[in-house]
Amino acid sequence: MSAVQRMKVANEKHSKTITQRGHVQKTMRVVNEEKSPVGPWLLALFVFVVCGSGKAVWIGCVRVHRGAAESLTALQKVIGADHLQKLICFLFQYV
Repeated sequence: MSAVQRMKVANEKHSKTITQRGHVQKTMRVVNEEKSPVGPWLLALFVFVVCGSGKAVWIGCVRVHRGAAESLTALQKVIGADHLQKLICFLFQYV
């Protein structure tokens, strides 16, 4: 399209707004309010990463707590239940 043709198209498009000085819209584009700012693939990737990391953290916590329970059981066998309870109370009074 040559420059003259583009100028004619632009003049026809904006000729309505010449008499509306001060009351012209900021843009002539039709705004679609329903369009989301994030595409579906990016949203799916985000959900996948968040859920995957949450699952990994949850599995890690389960492993740590299972190991802690086994450690407490072994410690209880070595030093006895009453001494273990006193030790735990002593350690948690400073937390």
